[in-house]
Amino acid sequence: IYDTTKPEEIQIQRVTRKNRSLDIWVSLDKAADRTGDGRPMSDYKNPVDIKHVEVKADLKKITLKKYSKWETTPFKTATFSATLDFTPTVHGDKQQVVVFQLSPIAIVHAVKDEQGKPLPFNRSRTYRVGGELGMKLSDPELRVQLKNALVAGSARKLTVEYDMKMTNFVSGNSWYPSLSDFNDTHTFKLTALYRKNLDFTAVGSEVNTTELADASETVWQIKNPTKIYGFTLGLG
Repeated sequence: IYDTTKPEEIQIQRVTRKNRSLDIWVSLDKAADRTGDGRPMSDYKNPVDIKHVEVKADLKKITLKKYSKWETTPFKTATFSATLDFTPTVHGDKQQVVVFQLSPIAIVHAVKDEQGKPLPFNRSRTYRVGGELGMKLSDPELRVQLKNALVAGSARKLTVEYDMKMTNFVSGNSWYPSLSDFNDTHTFKLTALYRKNLDFTAVGSEVNTTELADASETVWQIKNPTKIYGFTLGLG
């Protein structure tokens, strides 16, 4: 395939017969991005820069107990709504598609623009795994078609709504829409709903925690730009 949105545009890919997973056999820069002797150059620049991420997480299905030696924390479904404030770094009269990364176990239900209107999106190569997850997996790439073409420096915003199975913690940058590398830095705000018998801790500072009728609601944020984010739930 030839894909201009990837750091290495030329790839030879193969989908395995057993579980329909994707193998990448060859990955190369296009000829114009190689040195005179054919070696790759590291001048790739992601077409967008994520400035801020705001996630609302419904974790009320996450349960914990004191487990015996051989027990493990079960996977439960959490619901997320992630809003990204980003700025295009390139100008393209025809380029309307932006590519984010999201965990293969996340199930995306909708992508919306600043006005809450749906945007077309695609996650390809779905395949199934067994075991405790027992679910379909998607390609980690989430492709979103914007209403208007990218304009360098023009602030944009979109929201991704999705479900994802998890235990009692998440970390890194794969559990929310992010870019394909760890070079992007962004501020982060998290609002989480969780069971009252649990404790909640996240990266950054706690803004406030409110006791609702059926759950606790907490808000955390980190003002210094970060490359990754995470949180954990524990027994109270």
